[in-house]
Amino acid sequence: ASGARLDRVEMLMGAGNRAEAIRQLEAEGERLGGKADPFIAAQYLDKLAGIQIDGEAFTEAARSVERAIDIYRTAFPNAPALQ
Repeated sequence: ASGARLDRVEMLMGAGNRAEAIRQLEAEGERLGGKADPFIAAQYLDKLAGIQIDGEAFTEAARSVERAIDIYRTAFPNAPALQ
C-alpha cells in the first residue's frame, strides 16, 4: 500500500500538482510516524524534502529532514547507518 501511495505522489508530481503531492506525503508521513512503520514514515518525509528542495522551499525541507531523522533515531537507536 505504501508503494502505491508513493506511485500516486509521483503521478501527481508528473502532472504538475506539487501542492497535492506535498499534502499527501505530509499526511502519510504523519500517519505512519511512530505508529505503523517508522522506516516507511521517514522515507515519506525524505521524499517530501526532495520535492521541497526542488521547489526551493529550503526551510520546509529542513523541517521534513529533521522529522525523518527524529523518527530514525527514536525507532532505530542502535542502527548507526540510520543515524
